[in-house]
Amino acid sequence: MWLEKNAIRTFFVLCLLLLAACQGRNLESTLQMPDLPSATSISYEKEVSFLSQIIEDNPSADLYYQRAILHLGEKKENLALEDLKKALLYDSLQAKYHFALLQVYLLREEPKKALAAAERAELYGIKAFEFYRLYGKLNIEERKWNKAHQCFDHILNLIPQDLEALYYKGFAFAAQRDSTQAISYLNQAISQKKDYLDAHIALIRLYQDLRKTRLALQQAETALAIFPQNPTLHFLVGNIHQQTGKNETAQFWYRKTAELDTTSWQAHHQVGMYYFYKEYYSGALPYLERALRHNAQLYQAAYCVGFIYEYKTKREENALLYYQKAQNFYQKAQSAEKPNANITEALTRIAAKIEREVYKNSPEYAAERLKRYQQEKADRERRYRDSIQNLKRDSL
Repeated sequence: MWLEKNAIRTFFVLCLLLLAACQGRNLESTLQMPDLPSATSISYEKEVSFLSQIIEDNPSADLYYQRAILHLGEKKENLALEDLKKALLYDSLQAKYHFALLQVYLLREEPKKALAAAERAELYGIKAFEFYRLYGKLNIEERKWNKAHQCFDHILNLIPQDLEALYYKGFAFAAQRDSTQAISYLNQAISQKKDYLDAHIALIRLYQDLRKTRLALQQAETALAIFPQNPTLHFLVGNIHQQTGKNETAQFWYRKTAELDTTSWQAHHQVGMYYFYKEYYSGALPYLERALRHNAQLYQAAYCVGFIYEYKTKREENALLYYQKAQNFYQKAQSAEKPNANITEALTRIAAKIEREVYKNSPEYAAERLKRYQQEKADRERRYRDSIQNLKRDSL
């Protein structure tokens, strides 16, 4: 029995090593993604447990790598990171280890470290197709446009009609202000996939930046025919109309955007500020408050909401509540980077109003009112008595 168990273990180790060797040859000869071990007949937990036993008896770089890949497949990036660090202590020149490290850091949302891992993987000769896709996207996020082009060119040289590569090259060219190349690549992506939303949006924005509003609207109409309920497209159409001075039409599209997406602070902010300057304060308030719920950095909107609560709401018995709300929004309107004298003045003013309202609800204020009432009553009675005395004197 003991011999059988050891034979099975030895066979499993040999399979893993053979798989690793095959991957190494594939990386040198092709742009295809290296084959990674995946759970089939046995569970992830059993695979990890079995590998852990082997590592305990005979640790090696590639065994740590194989276990890291298993963790990575289960999105357990922290465990994968521990194993990859151990693998790199044994062999820091293996490109596939750095490629796996790139994927770990992307899952951990650490782009700087991911970029460094990608650069090392490239230095040590990585040829995996999927590497260039991830590395290209990472360079897009880091605004390293030329390097991004190189990555996606690797893909397009193998698959000239690859959708993502076409899109990202168009996106990068647009960011570099190369409109001719950008339009070409984005249109190629759309021609391959009519409902490629990101490509439609990028092309609309590019036409806007170029002030080609007619083309921007045409592209938006094409996209809306495919995505009639997409809030981003509605917002972009609003932008285009605002760009051409058609503010009323723009507001229609912004309101529609707000209906379709209650989290779109941009649309709510646009409508709210428009209503505020039109002095339609009851209409502006809900839009501005919702915009601020999703973006606390809208300092001007916060000031406007404070102004509405201070001056444009029915205060009466709720004066203290509204003044406190005004104070809260004036405080939100303060920016540490840009001190504003108007906000400082508003905070001083509203603090005085709150203090007055608090005093009006105190026993001292009630006693003062009673004293004032009694004094006024005594004054009225005195004036009445004086008028009677005057009448009597005049009648004699």
